[in-house]
Amino acid sequence: MNKLIYASICMIIVQCCFGGYAVICQFFKTDMPNPVIFSFFRDSVAFPILVCGAHFFEGIIYPSKKDLIMLILFGLLGMYGNQVLFILGLYNAGADSASLFQPAIPVFTSIFAILFCIEKPPQLFCKKDVDKRVSCAGWLKTIGILAVTAGGFVIYYGNKKKGKSSTTTSENKVFGEILLIGNCVCCSIYVLLQKKWVFSKEAGTTSSYLSKKWSKYPINLTAWTYLFGALFMLLHAIILIIENPKEIELNARVIYPILYASLLSSAVAYGLISYANSILPSSMVTAFWPLQVPVSVVLNFFVNGSDISQAEMVGGLIIIASLLMVAFSNRLMEIVNGNKNERNDCYNDDNNQQQLLRESDNYDTFSTKDNGNMI
Repeated sequence: MNKLIYASICMIIVQCCFGGYAVICQFFKTDMPNPVIFSFFRDSVAFPILVCGAHFFEGIIYPSKKDLIMLILFGLLGMYGNQVLFILGLYNAGADSASLFQPAIPVFTSIFAILFCIEKPPQLFCKKDVDKRVSCAGWLKTIGILAVTAGGFVIYYGNKKKGKSSTTTSENKVFGEILLIGNCVCCSIYVLLQKKWVFSKEAGTTSSYLSKKWSKYPINLTAWTYLFGALFMLLHAIILIIENPKEIELNARVIYPILYASLLSSAVAYGLISYANSILPSSMVTAFWPLQVPVSVVLNFFVNGSDISQAEMVGGLIIIASLLMVAFSNRLMEIVNGNKNERNDCYNDDNNQQQLLRESDNYDTFSTKDNGNMI
């Protein structure tokens, strides 16, 4: 099976894990502790799970001093910043705003990828001598990423209009929305930096060392990233406990959401994200993010008995269709690039044959002259 299909299946599994996490949290909402304390336990349990996975599938790779800056940034942005900004944004701005900003992650990623020269802008208009499929792939990718975000907005506005949205209110709503934008930015930059430093096929001199060491070991990379994320989360948790010692008091039932979050939403999900990021463009990796919204809706229907609204059905179909468009655009570019490589190989083979013939002719001429001198 094509690696592109494998990676796409991995990202679908990731969004199912994320969607299930939202449902689990809702099911155990009366037993949940302070969200930062919960995230600390989640990351702390995920680290040994990932280390065990790395041992069995890849073998343990230990970081060196050269890797510290990378791992600290990945832990700060991808684990701590991503989780804490979302949690605090959720509590300040409400669940409605949180569900509104999550589908915008693919747009943030695409913009940053172009600005940081990690990905080329989609070619919407091509010259006559360029394969028309390049332009078609560019349009499919652009429309797909915008439409996948629009699908999330359809679900949000449809629920809000029908009164199905959250009634959470906050005086710091604007502050919460700023935090949610920060969450989107952290998530996008984490995926892009991982792509540029570790999984880029055109790694420069600054990232060639990181690429050689970590590119074939995504589980190891994710494990050590979680360790540094857990350390940042620990510092935040200590501050909260000093301010209010009762924050550490936990309900026994909280073990179930912690186990789910640690195993599926953290270890499995982020391990698969690293694997998919090594194969797919970063913009396509994050294009799957809005899929967790319809997944969460369907799981809520079966687990918590929530009704599925018409807006949720339409938005979910838009998201699925958009993902198919993005996947097909990448497949088109893969075919076009494959044809280019075949033509280049044929051209190189012809040049090599001509070079061999010229060398052979020169050798025959040289040999004839030598024989004439000898006579």
